[in-house]
Amino acid sequence: MNRITVTFLSFCLTLPGPVPTAGQPRTMEAEGAAPPSLVFPQVADGGGYRTTLLLTNRSGFAATATVSFFSDSGAPLVLAVGEKTGDTFTLPLPALGAAALACSGKGSAAATGWAAVTVNPPADLNGNAIFQLYQGGALLSEASVPASTLTSGADFYAAEEDGFSTGFAMANPGSLPLSGTITLRKSDGSIAGSAPLALVPGGHLSMFLSQLFPGAASGRAEIQLSSGYAAFTALRYHTSSVFSTVSVGQSSVSALFSPGGGVQNRIVAEIDKARASIDIAIYSFTADPIREALIRAKSRGLAIRIIADSSQTTSTGSEIALLEQLGFQLKRTSGVSNGIMHNKYMILDGVSLFTGSYNWSASAESYNYENAVFLQGLPVIRDFQANFDRLWSR
Repeated sequence: MNRITVTFLSFCLTLPGPVPTAGQPRTMEAEGAAPPSLVFPQVADGGGYRTTLLLTNRSGFAATATVSFFSDSGAPLVLAVGEKTGDTFTLPLPALGAAALACSGKGSAAATGWAAVTVNPPADLNGNAIFQLYQGGALLSEASVPASTLTSGADFYAAEEDGFSTGFAMANPGSLPLSGTITLRKSDGSIAGSAPLALVPGGHLSMFLSQLFPGAASGRAEIQLSSGYAAFTALRYHTSSVFSTVSVGQSSVSALFSPGGGVQNRIVAEIDKARASIDIAIYSFTADPIREALIRAKSRGLAIRIIADSSQTTSTGSEIALLEQLGFQLKRTSGVSNGIMHNKYMILDGVSLFTGSYNWSASAESYNYENAVFLQGLPVIRDFQANFDRLWSR
């Protein structure tokens, strides 16, 4: 059984590039909508392979999970689950409970792609994909891979020795194309080679590093996207077809402090990088540079929603009235029983977050002792998104 032709994940035999579409790709969401709750960047079923998705509900209420499968082009991927065949399946998730969706492994060739999970009502989910390879009806190998978060970069160990090779997969759940570069570094950190990456909306690719960098030794693979966000996974293969998981680093957290910490410049830079949506809950907003960055984002067609504290919108220098005049979606609100809307956070494209004590003001930038935390690719961002949506719907 040949590792590449059997294809656990049907690793591609061509260099990654723009994935051709088969008709109109079915992307996960319209521009500005929240990303799926969970993303599994790789699914393989048939040709000896089976994929099972395991979901757990950490919330104290019941919910319904919808699992959608997509092909390399972003078109629906039809698979068999039990006696049913389709590209979308629903699973009831009891409060604090669990559920599993097991593909049947039918077919002489492996059908490959990726899966996305949405949940209604929004709940705190955890998930794993179990990959199994059967040979002659006997289980030959199995690996469990956790669901991935969306991020603009990833890195993982590259095993290219003693019959081992590393494969990786990536999926683009967004409604916009993405592009970037994969770089293979030697163990000493020097560069062994690099190659371009690109995916259409809803697209997917998978391949062995040895296909990109023939003859390269073990080291470290790093992926950096110049546009868009993706989900990544990686596996370590042996020529015997036995495989195991490889940890993929794909989240980032950084903290800045004022005065003199460059918080305002970082906020502007994050707004300028956003591609689809920006949701903002802010107490005090008097910073002209951030206002101008939001105007630029609106001119690029981004969906922008702003929740502002009612008591601050008429204060000296407030940007809120001007943004309203310019047609921004904006809601003035307050807390409970004459309280205030004291949040200070911003969600970009559903996958990046700014939060902290820092108001968008000259005082916070130049005089106050303030903190600002920037996060990417962490599940907690979904909690902020749910909080924003609740405030917006009040």
